[in-house]
This record gives sequence, C-alpha cells and structure tokens, in this order.
Amino acid sequence: MRPFKFRAKPVLALRQRQDDEAQRELANAVAARVAAEQAVEQATVAVDEAMLRSAEAKNTKHLPYLYDWHRNWIQSCQNGRRAAQELLDKRRQAERGVRGRAHETRRALRVIERWHERMWHAHADAARREEQRELDELGALRFSARRREEGGTGRGN
Repeated sequence: MRPFKFRAKPVLALRQRQDDEAQRELANAVAARVAAEQAVEQATVAVDEAMLRSAEAKNTKHLPYLYDWHRNWIQSCQNGRRAAQELLDKRRQAERGVRGRAHETRRALRVIERWHERMWHAHADAARREEQRELDELGALRFSARRREEGGTGRGN
C-alpha cells in the first residue's frame, strides 16, 4: 500500500502559522493589559500618596503656595490615573478582540487537524485490512499447497 499522504498539508501548515501568530498577538495583548493594570495601580498609589502628603502639609505650618502646589499635584495624579484607566479599558477591549480572533484561528486549525487524523486513521485501517487480506491469501495458498503435497483434495478427507 502506498504511504500516507495528506494532500491538504499546505493548508494545515498555513492554519498552524495563523494560529501561532494569533497566539503571539494574544500574548502581546495580555502583556499590554497587565502593564496597563500595573500602571493604574501605580497611579492609584500615587494619588493616595499625594493626598497623604497634602494632609500632612495642612497639619504643619507651611507657606500658602504649598497648598496650591499640593492641590495641583493631586489633580495631576488624578489625571494620570484617569488616563491610565482609559488606556486599561482600551487594552481590555483590544484583548477581547484578539482573544476572539485567536479562538477562531484555533478552531480552524482543529478542524484541519481532526480531518488529518480521520484521514490517517482511515489509511491505517485500509492498510490493516489489506495486510490481513494478503495474510489470508497466503494462508489459503499454503493450505492448498500442503493438501496437494499430502495428496488430499482439501474437502475433509
């Protein structure tokens, strides 16, 4: 029997490359989302620290312009946190889109892989049947040859 050849092998290779690329994009999107989450966390810590320092400054006798400076610093930190939160929202949305595409490419790859497996199993089954048929033929030939050598007819002597 001829060796197994999957004719859609180029399609399988293409789907594997597409899946690999989608998985890389997903990993990049997840890394970007994690970085954005860390940026939001850092910005939140910065706002909390700014408010704490502002409260400490109010408890001490400082120059009046420091109050304005602290208020502006807090506002700047809050703006940074809002910007980081907006970036996080965009990263999450991008990750959802990339995750959907990665899921579709994985599904398409699995379709081709399952087809490949079915074709391989069908080929292996056909090879086993052919081998068994050849063994049966060989057994029948040996049996008839042995009967002829013994001088029998092979019909239950």
